[in-house]
Amino acid sequence: MTADRPPMLVNAATPSFPLRSPREITRLRGLVDDFWRPIGRILRSLGVPDPEIEDGLQQVYVVASAKLSDIEQGKERAFLVQVAVNVAARYRRARARSRETLDADATDAVAANDPSAEDNLDRERALALLNRALDRLDEDLRTVFVLYEIEEMTMAEISLSLDVPSGTVASRLRRARVEFKHAVERLRPAGRS
Repeated sequence: MTADRPPMLVNAATPSFPLRSPREITRLRGLVDDFWRPIGRILRSLGVPDPEIEDGLQQVYVVASAKLSDIEQGKERAFLVQVAVNVAARYRRARARSRETLDADATDAVAANDPSAEDNLDRERALALLNRALDRLDEDLRTVFVLYEIEEMTMAEISLSLDVPSGTVASRLRRARVEFKHAVERLRPAGRS
């Protein structure tokens, strides 16, 4: 099982996914199929380290399985985004407590079929710059920035997902854009555009 591919769900209830009916299994399977990859991207963008993405995804779906009857039809994405935001916040707090620092330039090995080593290096540098700039944003600003700019959610969807007024979302997005731009300018090596 990888973070890029949803896990197989068994038909029997397990401690991780305590389901009670075939309808619940079908609904959870639909949530996994529809949102596994976007929720993984959100976790990654909100600071969950790549080796922990799969565990973070499992935590999101454990919460979803436990609260399946509370998730309103049509609001599944908002629910999962809110849980992912909370899971990512716990990972960041734990990382801060442990005082471990991650090498911002370290990335996963790039697939052998990518165009060239130079292209891969440029991509890795850009992703490292993006992650370092995102790390400099306050949690509230980072969350709105990631959901709007990277996940392409609407302000209304973000407002619903985070349970904050749309004016607050707009204000946070404006501030996040300014702070992100300043962070990139400070982090970008001299002479690079």
